[in-house]
Amino acid sequence: MLNNSNNDIKAWDSYWSQGYKTSFGALFNNGYEGIIKNIWERFFINLTGANEVLDLCTGNASLLRLGKQTIKASSQIKLTGVDYADIRPQDSFGEEANIDLLFNVNIEKLPFRNNSFDYVISNFGFEYSDIKKSINEVARILKPGGKVLLVCHCFDSILIKSNSEELLLLEEMFEKNNVLDSLTGLIDALNTKEQNSLQKNTEVNSAYQNASEEAEKYRIALNARLTDLAKNHHQALEESEFLVFLKFLLNKNTKDKVEVLAQQKIALFHHKLRLKAMVDAALSCQTLESFASLLAPLGFKNIEIENVLDNNNKIAIKITANIIN
Repeated sequence: MLNNSNNDIKAWDSYWSQGYKTSFGALFNNGYEGIIKNIWERFFINLTGANEVLDLCTGNASLLRLGKQTIKASSQIKLTGVDYADIRPQDSFGEEANIDLLFNVNIEKLPFRNNSFDYVISNFGFEYSDIKKSINEVARILKPGGKVLLVCHCFDSILIKSNSEELLLLEEMFEKNNVLDSLTGLIDALNTKEQNSLQKNTEVNSAYQNASEEAEKYRIALNARLTDLAKNHHQALEESEFLVFLKFLLNKNTKDKVEVLAQQKIALFHHKLRLKAMVDAALSCQTLESFASLLAPLGFKNIEIENVLDNNNKIAIKITANIIN
């Protein structure tokens, strides 16, 4: 994925290093499914000849893996993927014949010669970039008659609406004196209490007593904050894994609670950054209305902008065009 801030880049670096196949985590753990998969299978199965295909914001190359499985004449077709993140593949896919994966690549300034590719594609990635700069690069590297196919997040898709709700949940959780602060205080107090438990029966053990009182204070605060979250973001909270994590963390058998919570807070923070990047990147109504006028001066023709529907729910926007130059 392409994001401009260092925090966003680190968030995606961390995400892809966990081996996710798509930008939706466990939702599509084995790669894209349903209508999204159908779109790309139709694209790849119709490729013939010695075509050059470039996948922008390839992530862990889920799209190219699907292409490799689908293309009939795969030995003649070169598949290249680029991504801004610093991704270190966990397998040898990038070493296969006619596969080339390049990372730490800014799609607003691609390292390819003019007229290099027959097709430029992207699945939930192109929209994260500066669109005007990136589409100029696409026009530059496409061969005459080349085609671009983009599947993008859009402001009114069910995916963006759902992720927006989860983002609001996480932003509230990270507010000062909210759930995560209360939980941190509770775990720290419980840890101090445990460290002083052997001396609890001595005449004077203020550390143990103070920790017990602190733990109870933070437990009450945590319950209050959770009640507020349930009122404000009931569905997002129920669909998240936070309550499951909370139950695990507070289990008496869970070891190293302080470290476990610290790691989870980092993961949640990175997840919040990725969700914000996704929501912010979603194509707005204004952007969609102006997309054709953005493409036409660059030599693109046959411009089509279509809704991608799944069970009558809008999940994305599909943009296709041919370049004539």
